[in-house]
Amino acid sequence: MYTLVSAATLGFDLSRLPGGARAAEVLTSGMLADDAFVRALAQQHRTHCLLDDPATTSRPDAGQVRRARESAASSSERIIDLTAPSSAALIDQLERRTLGDVTSLERLVHGELLVTSDHVDERTATLAREVLADAAVAAYASTALSGDLAAALPAAYDDAVELAPVLPSAQDLGPQGEGVIAVLESLADEPEAWLRSLAGTVDTSGAWARAMHAACWCAEISGRTRATALGQLLAVRAMAEGGVTAAQAASGVWNAAAGVVQATVMADVLGDAELDHLLAPWRAVRAAASV
Repeated sequence: MYTLVSAATLGFDLSRLPGGARAAEVLTSGMLADDAFVRALAQQHRTHCLLDDPATTSRPDAGQVRRARESAASSSERIIDLTAPSSAALIDQLERRTLGDVTSLERLVHGELLVTSDHVDERTATLAREVLADAAVAAYASTALSGDLAAALPAAYDDAVELAPVLPSAQDLGPQGEGVIAVLESLADEPEAWLRSLAGTVDTSGAWARAMHAACWCAEISGRTRATALGQLLAVRAMAEGGVTAAQAASGVWNAAAGVVQATVMADVLGDAELDHLLAPWRAVRAAASV
């Protein structure tokens, strides 16, 4: 299941999906949405009839949007089988399958993603969540939708973004926001440095997983879960901008980037051992760049 606490898992899937960067963009805007953007999303909703009069719709493409959602949900990417008979079979799955699905993505959008103020009524918030879910699903399941359906599903979101765009800032990423931005810029601008530094360094001991678990737990108890989740989503977009392929992401680049982002956000409170392990790829990249 996708959650903000385990956003690195969602990021791993998005980093390997054709529409993953776009889905990350949608989710990012939902995390950062202020009241004005929430209202803009709600105003563009294609299917007001679901919450108002069932006999009317506010937009002519409401039925098409519903069909698109149904098609995406029924054609979700196949989920990774972690009991694969060999390491080669598992690696093959890691390039082509996901850990979650459309249903878990929608559950995240409706349950955790959007935080509204007391000035936004629940009906408006519900409409906004629907619009975000439609756009995120369209990107996540882009290979499963026809051209017409793929265009219909995110149309309301696109209209809302045009009216009230949302852009992240270093402040949204916590006290070490500037450091996180530096990591993201490196992922986008220096992907080859990351690939060279990570050659032959795949962790098979479980140390990365233990360090990452500690960093996620630390984020939760310190109230920085949204900052770390935002960093993971921005890392997906940065890797796509840098041209990192699905195979490269699956072979270690995503884990390295996700660990560096998580550790950088939590650098002032995470233990030294976990920091050393998770930041090792970043130090290698910086060392290579200084040569």
